[in-house]
Amino acid sequence: IEKSEQATAAGKVIQPEWVQSQLRRVEQRLHRLLETLDRLLDVSRLSTGRIELQPEEMNLAATVREIVGTFDAELAVARCKLVFDDRGNATGLWDRLRVEQICRNLLSNAIRSGAGRPIEVLVDADEDFATLQVRDHGVGIAFDQHARIFVRFERGAEQRSGGFGIGLWVVKNICVAMG
Repeated sequence: IEKSEQATAAGKVIQPEWVQSQLRRVEQRLHRLLETLDRLLDVSRLSTGRIELQPEEMNLAATVREIVGTFDAELAVARCKLVFDDRGNATGLWDRLRVEQICRNLLSNAIRSGAGRPIEVLVDADEDFATLQVRDHGVGIAFDQHARIFVRFERGAEQRSGGFGIGLWVVKNICVAMG
């Protein structure tokens, strides 16, 4: 705002491209703030066992495909190519908002950890089970650390990417709540 006021006062024309880039930056920061608030609220709800589920019939692959489509900018910045595959008919009764949250948390982690390498997202299903798999090809997590990273406020040994250490804990607890 300060730059635009200075430009206007100096009689300069503000270019639409500059305004658009500034709006994109504001939108990204607002999105991050809202994600942070959502995560903190989830920690509170999950810690007290007050998570409310609203199951509805849905197609898991279609929902995941929608979420994947919202990560184009993040994938571009991280220079990660995403490959999506779905197998079987992954329809069932799930809480759409929570499934979206699980997918967002897993994708965010994969993008942060992907180190510019491909990310693979797979939705697989048979008569009894549906699986969502998000795989990056970054540094990885040592086998002996796998259980620990699903604990609240724990992060992998490579802590270069920030985060609160609650994303995978939230994923685990939502999955448990949905059975």
